[in-house]
Amino acid sequence: MKGNPSHPFNDLLERREFGDLLTLYFEFLKRNFKAFIQVFIRYNGLLMIGLLLSSYLLVSGFSGLFNVFGNQTMGVTPEGGENYGALLGFGILLYFVIAIIATTLNYALATGYIVHYQNTEGKRAGARDVWNLIKKRIGSSLLFMLMVLVLLAVAMFIGIFLSFIPLVGPLLFYGILFFMSAWLGMSFTAMFAHDKNLGEALGEGWDLLFKSFWTCIGVNFILGILNFILMMLLMTIPGVLIGAYAFHQFQIDGQQTVEWLDTFVFTLGVGIYLIMGILNQSLTQWVNGMLYYALHEKKYNTNTRRKIALIGNQDAG
Repeated sequence: MKGNPSHPFNDLLERREFGDLLTLYFEFLKRNFKAFIQVFIRYNGLLMIGLLLSSYLLVSGFSGLFNVFGNQTMGVTPEGGENYGALLGFGILLYFVIAIIATTLNYALATGYIVHYQNTEGKRAGARDVWNLIKKRIGSSLLFMLMVLVLLAVAMFIGIFLSFIPLVGPLLFYGILFFMSAWLGMSFTAMFAHDKNLGEALGEGWDLLFKSFWTCIGVNFILGILNFILMMLLMTIPGVLIGAYAFHQFQIDGQQTVEWLDTFVFTLGVGIYLIMGILNQSLTQWVNGMLYYALHEKKYNTNTRRKIALIGNQDAG
């Protein structure tokens, strides 16, 4: 472990097994989460506003439809449903557009942060440091994300068929998602860490994945659950407050109408949930970035050879 005492450096380019990778992730998260949040907020500010806007449209559209159809008088055709339906539809469309942009950006932010950390032996990355890594790879990153969208569409299509298979089907579907997360996450890291083109990066990620298949799946599974728990903990206070408010409103009047304050509170709740989803995606990419470095060293012994050569030079001197 190197680096200054206040920011010790855990060399990512070392052979690590399953348990070691879990330990490394928690140490890295503890020391770098606060610094990464600053980078995250800096570059996701406008996207957060867009997510809140899409949340407002989703809540307004859904609550409006619920109000129109829930309070309709028997035999009377409800009015205004088309307008609320349009709000809901536009909210869904806006969310998916922002989600695509956010996925691309935060894949790059998380990868740029971890690559900068390794390249500088533990120096904490600022927003400008991460951006300098990203801007050199904007084209390849966009191309990579287009391919990811196609693969996700295929995975969703397969998931529909698997859902009809009791018990085994959902497990197979989640297995496919973990497989894709590990493969694509390590491939994206290869693009940033070693300036590989898209084809080379995908090939590298594929090769590393199948050389340590169960390690990759297991690490993604365990840390995926733990990241989800972390996101739930971060949402505990706003979740409890919003839940208490909703319970209080329905207990008092039992009305199905949604006033402006209700819309604001539920919009905030949905917006926080969507933002936490983006942050969770970044942490998942950290996991796969660490997997990439550990498995790359396991295959090529790059760091080990460098250390041996360094010792040999010192002895010769």
